[in-house]
Amino acid sequence: MANDKTTFQTITETLDDMGIEYRSYSGRGMYGAECLGIDCDRGDAASIPAKLVLELMAADEREAAETVAMARIRTDSMGLGQIVYFEDITWERSTSHPVSEEEEDDTACGQNI
Repeated sequence: MANDKTTFQTITETLDDMGIEYRSYSGRGMYGAECLGIDCDRGDAASIPAKLVLELMAADEREAAETVAMARIRTDSMGLGQIVYFEDITWERSTSHPVSEEEEDDTACGQNI
């Protein structure tokens, strides 16, 4: 499917459609590099990546689905919740998603997709 969207944009638009909040995140050992992160309840950490892959496949977004499926997925505790983050999915600055002050100073993580 040829279009001008990046894989990151396809993934984040799908997350928007699913009603899932996402943000940039720099996990353990990433030294300030940023990647895609999803805040969630502890019980949802394992199911969110699977649901995202299924949603991307249903939309015939195979490349984006493969990127999520093959990404190094990690979690960190966030008080009562967790964050699921995808080290290989580089955070891209976007005008459609608000940028925090922290994001303005950080660099991207992983490989560019």
